[in-house]
Amino acid sequence: MRKVLLYLSALVCCSTNVQAIEGPQSMTTGIVIGTGGFPHFNPQAGGGKLVAFKNYRLVAKTYTEYNGTWFQPVDSVAYKYSPGRGGLIDADQPNYDESLLFDDAVTYYYNAGVSGYDNKLFRKQTFNDSNKVLSLTYATWRTTSGAWKDSARYQYTYITGTTKIKESMFQLWVGGTWSHDVPSVLTYSGNNVVAVSSNSYNASYVYDSKNNIISVVDKVAIHGTGILNYNERKTYTYDSNNEVESYVLERWNNNTYNWDKTERYEYLYTAGNVTQSIKYIWNNNRWETFSKQLFTYNNNNDKTSEITQLWDALSSSFVNSNKTIYNYNNIGLLESMTTQKWDAAGYWKYADGNTQTRYYYEYYYTTSVGSIAAAEPLNIYPVPAKDQLTISLGTKGNEHIALSVLNMNGAVVKQWDTENTTTTADISTLPNGTYALYARNEMGETRTSKFTIAR
Repeated sequence: MRKVLLYLSALVCCSTNVQAIEGPQSMTTGIVIGTGGFPHFNPQAGGGKLVAFKNYRLVAKTYTEYNGTWFQPVDSVAYKYSPGRGGLIDADQPNYDESLLFDDAVTYYYNAGVSGYDNKLFRKQTFNDSNKVLSLTYATWRTTSGAWKDSARYQYTYITGTTKIKESMFQLWVGGTWSHDVPSVLTYSGNNVVAVSSNSYNASYVYDSKNNIISVVDKVAIHGTGILNYNERKTYTYDSNNEVESYVLERWNNNTYNWDKTERYEYLYTAGNVTQSIKYIWNNNRWETFSKQLFTYNNNNDKTSEITQLWDALSSSFVNSNKTIYNYNNIGLLESMTTQKWDAAGYWKYADGNTQTRYYYEYYYTTSVGSIAAAEPLNIYPVPAKDQLTISLGTKGNEHIALSVLNMNGAVVKQWDTENTTTTADISTLPNGTYALYARNEMGETRTSKFTIAR
């Protein structure tokens, strides 16, 4: 299911559907709505589904721009993880990687002069025993010294016994020490964040009875005085399926001491997928149509295209402007995202400034192939197997289970999802040998057993 995402951040509080251009990751930190999790730029809405590729992780992405002839490299990012940790980007916000539990991430910028990549930005994360982020540190490359130099960091503390963030501390590296502290304290009502406060920023959140955010009001410090002043107000409405139906942005007017309407978005859905978004701007005391976005999906409910059309007042119609195409690999992971522009001749084409981002993955073990769960192994039969394998999962049903079959070299040879208590797998094309079967539930818990194929 693809929903409208409400991006909530201490400095960037809302985002439209338009994709941002890739580059060094921003130094804004977000809040976690609900039970808590990865403490960065995190969406409130968005469903997501459990699939077998949950054991894959993003290891690199590259960003290129069309120069009239080909897509020329601009930058790339490489990720390194500790054993058992990983992460995938969200297809709804593919330019952001805050859901990745990487240890190190290096951003490289392409140097056309040497036809190679130069170091640009380094990010390092530390974790607690529950795999919650304790710190995120940024460093920039110093060519003169040939080394990374710290520049900024976030540190996080959690409410005891929970995964809820209690405080995030932003600091700058100045004169050989961490200084310029900017603490942000989160206040909860149940599992909902209702306030974020710091010495430079304040935000309050209001929810409806279904825990949907209906209002966000923020304040920012006035330069030179430090006094917090109203900045923006965001209001959301929902349909009967709890999908965002409309979003209105208002900005504070210091002259009239009132909220000025700025932008409005309205959304339409088909089978839970947002298929249309219309943007309006407030002008001459009325809402004027500005643009429209159209979305298409494949049979897996993955977004395949996003078309932006601009309103033409002369013809009183929408005119094609930009298009983003999403391609997926053979297991359903986002492989590339490419933009095109509309040509006056009536077709989509590559033009200067069009972009392409490509994503690269690897399989990783949450546990070792040789370390088989002894307490609760999977019930597999027949043993040895021939052409079909039956697996009894021991569940009560209606629970998403992702299954993967790996050979002893660690390669995935088969994977599928099920909600049944018992599932079967066609293994007639697999050669004789020993294999490992992984079953993973929605909580990330993994059960594993070995089995043998002998004919």
